[in-house]
Amino acid sequence: MKRIIANTYVLILCLLAACGTSSDNDGQLSSTHSTIKEEPIEPGQQIHSPHFTIKEGDFQFTLFSKKETYDANEEPEIYAELTYIGDNDRIDIGHGDPLIAFSLHEVTRNVQLNMSIREIFIMETLDKNKPVQKKFDFKNMLMSANDKTSEKFFDQIQRHGLPPGDYIITSHALFFVKDDKDYNLKGEIRFQIK
Repeated sequence: MKRIIANTYVLILCLLAACGTSSDNDGQLSSTHSTIKEEPIEPGQQIHSPHFTIKEGDFQFTLFSKKETYDANEEPEIYAELTYIGDNDRIDIGHGDPLIAFSLHEVTRNVQLNMSIREIFIMETLDKNKPVQKKFDFKNMLMSANDKTSEKFFDQIQRHGLPPGDYIITSHALFFVKDDKDYNLKGEIRFQIK
């Protein structure tokens, strides 16, 4: 019975995460990856700067930056948190890896970077009112286009960090709860580097 339930969870998760897949085979275990693509925020989910919070069902998703403006050569401190706020002491959720992902849009140069999501099944227990936090790390980003501007920008951030500009960060938490529903919580914030 447990095997049937686990296989059902894997199937549901794969169906949820099936948008934009590609293969990655580096000689080790082969994994399939999805790329989080920036989607328009739905009504009621407007861009907030530098803090965004949404509540859906028994969950709260927060995206925030420590500052609105960072100096050049200063690493942005941007975090996303998923918190279970329901009635029970804890809850089990199923998700891919990582649970919380980011995408970055540099407005000035119109460059989009995304984060790879491994389409594997992970069961995780969240304790009530104890956030799961993920820090944004631009070194985990991938180019979403193969043009010269994107290549130059990507090379620059890998060597020197994020250059001056206007940025939009989108973060997603995609997961499901047994006998409940699927969740795709997302938000956007803006920040600048001067």
